[in-house]
Amino acid sequence: MDLSTLVKMSNTYGSNPAYVLAGGGNTSVKDETTLYVKGSGTQLATIKAEEFVEMSRARLNEIMKTEYPGNDTEREAAYLADVMAAVTDADKTKRPSVEALLHNLFAYTACSSYSCKRSDLRQWRKGTFRAASWKRGSLDRHL
Repeated sequence: MDLSTLVKMSNTYGSNPAYVLAGGGNTSVKDETTLYVKGSGTQLATIKAEEFVEMSRARLNEIMKTEYPGNDTEREAAYLADVMAAVTDADKTKRPSVEALLHNLFAYTACSSYSCKRSDLRQWRKGTFRAASWKRGSLDRHL
């Protein structure tokens, strides 16, 4: 999958209120060395290729091995510095999604997570949510 396909998929699902609330969620695509993840503060419904953040997967993998301070303020500052150091994008002002590390961990080339409606969660908990298999099938046509 390339970045243009990820943009199309993000816009398609992000603009459909049957899938997400207010265009919310995160998407990414990666290869062996690089992760492209939705930039913080961007909307899936309107995201463009240049709004994804390019990141080093090697540096993200190192974060998983890092021992961070116990103090909340120090830990947050150290973690943010490490995440921003993993940004290899030419535009260093872009902030990656808070889920960048999670997206890096998944063994799939493309990853998407959506903010869904509360009614969908209730149906899922009761075992009556049937859209997941359809969504999976729809996602496959983009891959």
